[in-house]
Order: sequence, then C-alpha cells, then structure tokens
Amino acid sequence: MVRKTNEIIIAAIILVAFVGAASEAILIVTPSQIEVSDLVSLESSVFESNKTVTDITTATFYGSVRQPTSMKYVTNDIVYNPHRIVFSNHQNVYEAAYYDVNLTVDQEAKTAVEGEKATYFLTVKNTGNVTDSFELTYTNPDNANVVDLDRTQVTLNASETETVALKIGNATAGTFGIHVTATSQSDSSPADFVSTTTTVEEIVYGVDLSVDNGAKTTDVGVNATYTLTVKNTGNVTDSFVFTCTNPDNANVVDLDRTQVTLNASETETVALKVGTATAGTFGIHVTATSQGDSSTADFVSTTTTVEEIVYGVDL
Repeated sequence: MVRKTNEIIIAAIILVAFVGAASEAILIVTPSQIEVSDLVSLESSVFESNKTVTDITTATFYGSVRQPTSMKYVTNDIVYNPHRIVFSNHQNVYEAAYYDVNLTVDQEAKTAVEGEKATYFLTVKNTGNVTDSFELTYTNPDNANVVDLDRTQVTLNASETETVALKIGNATAGTFGIHVTATSQSDSSPADFVSTTTTVEEIVYGVDLSVDNGAKTTDVGVNATYTLTVKNTGNVTDSFVFTCTNPDNANVVDLDRTQVTLNASETETVALKVGTATAGTFGIHVTATSQGDSSTADFVSTTTTVEEIVYGVDL
C-alpha cells in the first residue's frame, strides 16, 4: 500500500492594519521541518525562540513571509499591533488538505466453476480530509476471461466509503489472481490496492437418489406411498428428470413431480404412489437423470406387496 506522508501543516493568514497601510502577514509552522528564525518566535511555557518547531500553542510573527502553496487559516483569537502579530488558540487552526485512500475486499479468495463468476465486494474509503475522486484499475496476470468492475471511479467526501463489485470468471479451470488499485485523482501518489485469488473448478454433475423404505405392503385398491430423496452431488445448479419402469404392470404408479431443479448439494423429496386392483407383488424402478449431463443418473427400486382383502368374523 502506497501512502502519502501525513504532514500536518499549520498555517494562518490575516490582513493586518499596520500604520498607514494594510499588509498580508502569514505564519507557517510545519512540525519538525522548519526552524524558528528572527521573523518567528514562540510564546509559551513549552517552546523557546530559535528552536525546531514540533507543536504550537501561541506564536508571534515579525515581518512578512512569502505565501506557501498550501495554507490553513486562523479565523479568530488574533491580537496585533503595528510591530507584531500574535496567533493564538491552536484549536482554531484548520488542517491543510491532504489526500489518502483505503481499499479493502470482503474476501481475498473465492471459488467458482467454469463459465460462472465469483463476485467480490471492494470497499473504497476516503481517508483524506477533503472530497476526492478515486480511479479503480486492475491487473490480470493470469488472463482470466472475465474481469468486471461495476464502476471504475468513485467520488467521496472525507471519511466516506463506497462499495464496488468485482466479478471474475473463466471458461476453463485454473487459478486467477487479480490486483485492484484505487488511486487519488487529486494527488496520484496516495493509492491502495487489494489482491484476489479465484479458483475456477471444472464442472461436475452428480445425483444421488434414495428411498425411505424399498419394500411396503398394502391392500388391493390402496396405494403404498414411498418418499424419494434426490440430492445434487455436482458443483453446479442442475435439473433432474424422473422416469419409472413398471415391469409388473401395477395399475397405479404416480410421481407427484417428474422434474426438480437443485443448487449444488441441495436436496428435495418426491412422493411415489404404487397400487393395484389385484393381489400380487409389483416392482417399480425410478431413475433420476441429470439434464446437464445425460450420462449422470441414479435409480432406486421399490417392491410393493398387494394383499387380498379378507373379511372374517367369529361369534
């Protein structure tokens, strides 16, 4: 991270009425960078004349000093006479403008699959003390197919933050590093950067199909109900189609759904009803087939025993 040295410049400017004319008087004190001279002396219990300035509470100015590029101003608590000016009450001295930025990311490493994008959320904070614009640029050393910033520039007040979305993806598996830099547009030296690493995996399709109980018994004309559970064991969202085979010709074979769509690792249940009007044993085979890859499938078998209804009484 590149930072501009945080130099607090204390400056004051005032128009002072000297005898017969008005003139501009300026006092500049930069901590640890300026020597007190014959033109500037300090009046306090802490500082003495002709010492290096590291802080200021009260200062007396004699003569004139050329105006600097950056200034801050004292708005009150000024005492003057034709020969000297006293700048006092440092709480009324405002800091000079400085520029700085902080850039962070919600998570440095994420995983995606081929053809899909990982999304990162970058937070830009203006850590300077004035409104500034920040340009966002990136480097893509691993040549990811998709690198998308939803904004390339933000304007922020001092201490304000903004969130920018970064999307990264690639058509083939691999690891892809992206480096994003936020640079002040008022002073190009303040900048900050973050790095992200996106792992792109090959697409895997998978399905697991199970049943609560593979064998049940019922009566003629009454359906047995099975609960099937389908799980997407792949790493992408997929749809699964259910088909049935009925080799023993049961009268009733009913699935309450013939297709479900599941995210990776997600599960869903499907009800299967089997029944017949005559006694016997009836096998049903149910298959769940991936629509992303038709060679990926799983199946379960059920056996339903249908018994004759028997009426009897003993008196």
